[in-house]
Amino acid sequence: MINQKNVQPGINIIQQVIIRFKFYKKEEFKYLSHLDIVRILCRALNRAGFNVAYSSGYNPKPKIRFSAPTPLGIESFAEYGEVTLNDNIDGNEFKERINKELNNKMQVVEAKKLSGKTDSFMNEIAVNLYTFALDVASSTKPLLEKFYGNIWGGLIEKSDFMGSIYRYEMLPSKESSNIVFLKIYGY
Repeated sequence: MINQKNVQPGINIIQQVIIRFKFYKKEEFKYLSHLDIVRILCRALNRAGFNVAYSSGYNPKPKIRFSAPTPLGIESFAEYGEVTLNDNIDGNEFKERINKELNNKMQVVEAKKLSGKTDSFMNEIAVNLYTFALDVASSTKPLLEKFYGNIWGGLIEKSDFMGSIYRYEMLPSKESSNIVFLKIYGY
């Protein structure tokens, strides 16, 4: 806590702002590891001229946090990050400035300035949705449905992680009769 009597005149107290942002990674960027994504975003923040807040201590690190990473090789349209800045900016300015420094295969889609105490990402994000597009011949669709039905039954009876999957859908594509979408909703 800062004692107002000990603050020298002319010294400004820095107000920290927390920006929560949603970004995507697609095409060849899906092959980047989570640590590579962190490095890319940290460098983009630096190039965009943001005054990122750092932790205190012997080995200070930038105050930037991410939600649970997607598996390597999976495109993501909704990954989340949070950064603490020593700049008083809003979400739109953050989005514009950082997107100028990022490749179009990884862009910030939304950004907002948080006010007050907020929950962690694990408390905020309740559901993950994984969608798989499977290209199959129309004659094998009944076999595929039976196969996935058996897998689903196996998950319910034998799996340790079944409690984290709450819904499963297999839907035909409107564009092609050979495409089936498998959607898994999990906690």
